[in-house]
Amino acid sequence: FSQNSSLVIEDGKVVGFHIIARDITERKKMEEKLRKSEARFQELFDEAPVGYHEVDAEGRIFRVNRTELEMLGYTAEEMLGQSMSKFTVEEKTPQQPVLTNLANIVPSTQGFERTYQRKDGTTIPVLIERRIIREANGKVKSIRSTIQDITERKRAEEVLRSEREKLEMVTQNIGAGLALISKDYHTLWANTVLKKVFG
Repeated sequence: FSQNSSLVIEDGKVVGFHIIARDITERKKMEEKLRKSEARFQELFDEAPVGYHEVDAEGRIFRVNRTELEMLGYTAEEMLGQSMSKFTVEEKTPQQPVLTNLANIVPSTQGFERTYQRKDGTTIPVLIERRIIREANGKVKSIRSTIQDITERKRAEEVLRSEREKLEMVTQNIGAGLALISKDYHTLWANTVLKKVFG
């Protein structure tokens, strides 16, 4: 119950009380549902499989999930209020992508890669996707970003690049002319030996 009371005074003397009591069972049930819903949302936010942060129109971080904190090795206190430029390797002033998004020059859904620096000094390549949040009048309110660790993908790309280089070296120095010909008999590729044979 919610209760309000007041004194009843007659001729300068307290003669009683006025008490108003309200049944707030339904309100308490709704508050509990809301609390559970908010707790579930926070859990989903923190345990998301990708890092997530949100910056204001000035580019300052005001929300970051646990996944991103663990990915980079910082505490929330160390990241909140900071510019993301503090955590990047490529640019020490990568405020430009934020300003670019704010100016609507680049679509906010366009993904791009960046390298972040962890607290321990190691680096991590990530894929970033952003979404601009606007107020009803169209003014930019914030930018929400997800970051995905692409370390394994980068390693696979490096292995593939290395294998291609090895294959190129073998085919160029095999001692015989090699060529790749299209279905309509156009030469798509020829190794050094074959080029020398035909001048």
